[in-house]
Amino acid sequence: MKRKAKSAEYVEDSEEDVFDAYDNEDLDGVDSAEEIAPKKKVKAAAKQGPTKVKEPTKQSKEGENDSKTGKDGEYILPLDGKKKLTVQKFKNLTLIGIREFYTDKNDGKEKPGKKGIAISPAAWTTLKSHIADIDEAINKLESQ
Repeated sequence: MKRKAKSAEYVEDSEEDVFDAYDNEDLDGVDSAEEIAPKKKVKAAAKQGPTKVKEPTKQSKEGENDSKTGKDGEYILPLDGKKKLTVQKFKNLTLIGIREFYTDKNDGKEKPGKKGIAISPAAWTTLKSHIADIDEAINKLESQ
């Protein structure tokens, strides 16, 4: 998709670039980048500049599995290793996300990794209704 920048040149967007602007979250019900593409004109230089990433809250003790509330009011639940489940608002949508985090070598801060998934509350409800089936499938595979 091409869109005109403030100057006469055009800025080329790939679907990946547009989704990168939204933390690479797999938004439930969004089929293409065009559905969430910004509607404002973008300077060509802005495409090359670094993007600011929100810093998640740090765990008080390593390995502690407490749920926390982040600085923006999101709910954070540490899972195994560096994976975390978050419940947060994005563009006035409530999303449940699972993402792996890493420690930035430059500043030592914990930042979200490139890949993750975000689902709607409706998809979360569907997932919860199948917990018994999922547990049964896990037990069956682990007993083999």
